[in-house]
Amino acid sequence: MNHMDSAGNQRLRMEGSKVETVRLDPRAACHGIQEEPIHRLGGSLASALSTAPSTGRSIPADERVPLDCPSEFANGRPKRIAGAPSFQLCEGQFDLWLLQLPDVNAPAELAWNILDDTERRRAAGFLRTADRDVFASAHIALRRLLGAYMGMPPQDVDFARELCPSCREPHGRPVVSLSARTANFSLSRRRGMVLIGIAATLVGVDVESLPDPRSVATCSPALHPREHAEIQGLPLDAHPAAFAQIWTRKEAYLKALGTGLARDPTADYFGATLAARPADWTVLDVPCGRLHRAAVAFPVEQSPSLLVHALPADWVRADWSASEVSIAPT
Repeated sequence: MNHMDSAGNQRLRMEGSKVETVRLDPRAACHGIQEEPIHRLGGSLASALSTAPSTGRSIPADERVPLDCPSEFANGRPKRIAGAPSFQLCEGQFDLWLLQLPDVNAPAELAWNILDDTERRRAAGFLRTADRDVFASAHIALRRLLGAYMGMPPQDVDFARELCPSCREPHGRPVVSLSARTANFSLSRRRGMVLIGIAATLVGVDVESLPDPRSVATCSPALHPREHAEIQGLPLDAHPAAFAQIWTRKEAYLKALGTGLARDPTADYFGATLAARPADWTVLDVPCGRLHRAAVAFPVEQSPSLLVHALPADWVRADWSASEVSIAPT
């Protein structure tokens, strides 16, 4: 049942399924915190990135992100906080949703019924079942989240594309259709991990699994020269994590811009020197476990509030029930 609070906003309370939360401190950016890129990289770079070893669709229990209870990140160190997500969007608020995919044994267990024809068609185009189910899970989670924020059934959320800032063609940033838009979003998925950013203003997110050293050697020359030099200055075994962190910062920023990889990856710097990064933008690393790196980007806000929520694994299942998540007044 839907209820509204005193401000007219929908509230969603988790009951049977636990939502876990951490808070990110934007001042701690130096501590090293969309869907697929709007324009894919071509040639050997895309090929090398795609050949990183797969960790499978699910993530081993001992590698899952330890968000055992709500925490606040201040200066890179966790501090416990109380409270559950309100599914309300306020000015300067950025909600990040992290889904570590369960080991779904049969495609029928996923909530395919809330996806539209285009999403089901795109899912069917994947050759590997694991890739198909990651795609479907990401879009099921996105629809259920946007439905909660906007107060509508998830299957009724309608998507569109903005014009690309580079070429003015209609393949730019994915958005909720103008008739219903009350939230901006960005979606990223990679081998067992989904990251979704939702905000009242522009936001971009990216998550990547760690590449193998050979992929890093092939791809890092395509970064900004200073980024490449920083990676080369590290011990060899640190190259995969360093490359993945720089890459996620860069791609989150490009998604928020709306250009995707139509913009030259060498044009912008996202290495360790904060002052050299693009002005008027905040780019933060998102904690997501040992096997992945992630980042979020958004225009500079005076007092941004960033929360990272860990979604329950059954959020994407067809048997997810109203008894597990209910709408209640404050």
